[in-house]
Amino acid sequence: MRLKEFVTEKDFWEYVTHEVFYDQEKYRDDFRLALSGGSSANIVTALHEKNYNWYKGTLWQVDERYVSVDDKRSNQKYLKEMLGKKGDLLHVFDVKRPIDMCADEYDAMLKEDNEGWLFDLMILGVGSDGHIASIFPEKSGEMGRLSTRRFVQQSETWVHDGKERVGLGWRAIKKARRILVLLQGESKDKIWKEAKSLDFSDSPFGRLLKEKDNVTVVYFH
Repeated sequence: MRLKEFVTEKDFWEYVTHEVFYDQEKYRDDFRLALSGGSSANIVTALHEKNYNWYKGTLWQVDERYVSVDDKRSNQKYLKEMLGKKGDLLHVFDVKRPIDMCADEYDAMLKEDNEGWLFDLMILGVGSDGHIASIFPEKSGEMGRLSTRRFVQQSETWVHDGKERVGLGWRAIKKARRILVLLQGESKDKIWKEAKSLDFSDSPFGRLLKEKDNVTVVYFH
């Protein structure tokens, strides 16, 4: 695990975009980038400003609320709006389908490379409760029904907006060659302190840091 802390938002995004460009150059036209919603989706704007070539490789969605694509809570709506004309390049969860078929079809699209990786780089955010993607803390009762396929899980949360979710499960997250966790603002201070302390909680974020190699946590306050 690597930790990077920045005082300014400018320096934060300068570092994050540099890392994305570095990995894209390393893996060339086969570069597979997985994008999350929420504030971490701002990576799209930062990459646009650096004239990132979206056509070199493929784009994948990390998770989604099972809501209409026109719903303001939709991750794919937000990502596609930020991507603009490049929005059609994003592989998304088809929420127009019944939720079990939506999960099955996305799972079927995911293919491991010759080294067993699904993604070269995954961008994740972290909720104040330590959830990542649509994986929520179980001990607090936030996670309801859970159904897992090879790489995709279908879940429910009783606490967060958008009760039904589809998203990458643990097996898929561990099959990302490298992960950038983006923590933005003072509201993430508790999460950052946990990462620095190396005393990890039982939250999904804590589990990620304990079980996954090659994770970089980047924070600005």
